[in-house]
Amino acid sequence: MFKRLFAASIWASGNIRPEDWRFRGIFRVVLPVGNLIFLYFGVVGFVRGVGSVTDVTNTTYAAFWSGAIALASLACLVGVAFPKLGKLELGAKIVLIGLVASYVAVLTARSFEVPGSQATAGLMSALIVLPVWRVLDLGFQLRKQKRVIE
Repeated sequence: MFKRLFAASIWASGNIRPEDWRFRGIFRVVLPVGNLIFLYFGVVGFVRGVGSVTDVTNTTYAAFWSGAIALASLACLVGVAFPKLGKLELGAKIVLIGLVASYVAVLTARSFEVPGSQATAGLMSALIVLPVWRVLDLGFQLRKQKRVIE
């Protein structure tokens, strides 16, 4: 069972298209590690809270928001690990980008009141660049596959 699962994963040979050979490291290392970082952020936020979100909303919303980040990140990780689940990854990445973008908006709004929030907002903005690239990449791949089927 584990051999079949591994054979379907991004880490098995032959599961990266020949034209994507230059991005092999991104698919096999960078995207999974990025998803794990967002997963960690979501779990820690769910367990310990996120002060800036709680200050603007309430504890229940902050917990829901953090849990949603954790779940979206987990779905992204599964989607990137198994190339045939590209639509799952695409949907989860769009949700993840929206959740993180809302956090950037909260931090930016708070930056007028709380010194130091600008740096955190800038960092979080930088962290969503890779997921945005992946959404564009997946969208292009799925569109290309649709043309081949038609």
